[in-house]
Amino acid sequence: MTAFIGYSDEREARAQLVYALREHGVTPWRDVEDLDLGNPTTDTIEAELADCSGAILWINEQVLGSAYVADVELPAIARAARDRGIRIVPVFDGLTPSDASERVGRLGIEIGENNGHVVVPTATSLETATAIAARYSSAELKAAHANGREPIVRLVTYDDTAPHRDDAILNFDWRHAFAADDVEPDVEARLRNPLAASTGALKAAYGASQVVLAVKAHLPAAVALGHAFSETTGCTVRMERDGVGYAVDRGISDVVGLKASWHLKGPIDARAAAVELAVTRDTVAGVNAYVTDGHRYRERVTLTPPAGSGRFALDGPASCNAWAHQVGNLLAELGARSDIDRVDLFLTCPVELAVAVGWWANATGPIALMNCAGKTGPYTPMWHLP
Repeated sequence: MTAFIGYSDEREARAQLVYALREHGVTPWRDVEDLDLGNPTTDTIEAELADCSGAILWINEQVLGSAYVADVELPAIARAARDRGIRIVPVFDGLTPSDASERVGRLGIEIGENNGHVVVPTATSLETATAIAARYSSAELKAAHANGREPIVRLVTYDDTAPHRDDAILNFDWRHAFAADDVEPDVEARLRNPLAASTGALKAAYGASQVVLAVKAHLPAAVALGHAFSETTGCTVRMERDGVGYAVDRGISDVVGLKASWHLKGPIDARAAAVELAVTRDTVAGVNAYVTDGHRYRERVTLTPPAGSGRFALDGPASCNAWAHQVGNLLAELGARSDIDRVDLFLTCPVELAVAVGWWANATGPIALMNCAGKTGPYTPMWHLP
């Protein structure tokens, strides 16, 4: 889904809206990097609108007094609405919906009074942007379902090479939030909310369906995305790599499982457990360093493929689903124990397996998803489930 952002006089407000849209799975055409490049030409506006599913139109006194808005932007939006039927979401900033609709109507565009967002004067720019993005995402998902579009979801956190860039109905672009090796709690909270809101809106629109996922992301974020469509929701997920389809569902194949190596029990007063999913490479050295740094575990178990860890140890879709199911069962088993309050999950695996682990990780209790900087660490918490 793509959104054209109409004129807003405050850079902070526009930047917050751009980030909020990205976080809710919507691709903004007016990007943060373009905010100071001046007013686009009519041809630029027309080209942008041609690829957009809707337009977010910020309306306040300054906008209504702008010759550029009156002569260039609003006529272009009006033509797109008339010719292509794009959705117009007005943002009423300091004006009542009826007053704004009447005044914008004089410029030749009908916006209606009931389908927009009224800015609360006491709200922060972030709060306003989040509310607008959530409303826009939900409305567009309903429209996508009505138009027969397939539920395709895309997540990128460190580059933009995942497939389905043009046909995903949710395109979570979180690159701006994953610049470091960890994610601060306030940033995680900011991302958790739109993930829940947007995937929740998708499930409400499509019901229990198969969702296609395209992921190019840090493994903790991939687990979080899989968990958003977890087994209990009734949804199943499908991914593809090199022409091979990976289906994550309740159909468990009879494959050789992961080998579980239990370490010696830790201090009796330690209330956490560590699960190491070491598929593509060994995790022991990095986790040892994490333990030496003062993080203690009552239980610690390492899961490795039957033939040992390696780049190609995951031998196909059947093992992906079955191994993820095995990890989910172990997480649930540890989470149910009275002497364990939290499980830390360390992963070195293909992203498809990380998504599948998230799908199977339900009814498990609190899980901290650990990110590894480099091949041997250090490890830091990057996400928390549920």
